[in-house]
Amino acid sequence: MRRFGVALLAAVMAVSALAITPGRSEAQALIVVTRVYSEISRNGCLTYVAQWSDGSYTIVPWVCPFPVVPLRNDAPVPVVRSYQERGREGCLWFVSLWADGVYTGVPWSCPFGVVPIKPGTVPPLFVPVPQPFFALPVQPFFWQPYWYRP
Repeated sequence: MRRFGVALLAAVMAVSALAITPGRSEAQALIVVTRVYSEISRNGCLTYVAQWSDGSYTIVPWVCPFPVVPLRNDAPVPVVRSYQERGREGCLWFVSLWADGVYTGVPWSCPFGVVPIKPGTVPPLFVPVPQPFFALPVQPFFWQPYWYRP
């Protein structure tokens, strides 16, 4: 019964903190990937495409036939190089560097439960939840392999 009361108090405090946060709006939502696919473009290049939750697309040209130099859609800028890199969140990204110094990226493979955020967007400020005046003894559960001995 006491744990229920503490959980109820924490939930009420969290909801009240969110309700009184100034400037919080729906425009601050995270832009996350909704779909990733590969396609052959009109010029014959194999490209990787990411569709984001705001309706925008990110395209990375990967392999093109010999005489073709891919250009970015919003400007006639050629690609310098395309490569793979591992992001901080653990996702494998296909990345292109364009001649004007702009990078574009497409997340291709992510660990289970990780949703990549669109590069160049700022996540909203997270509101800290007020902590109760007393600490509950909580033992977190972390899965360890059977051979792990601390």
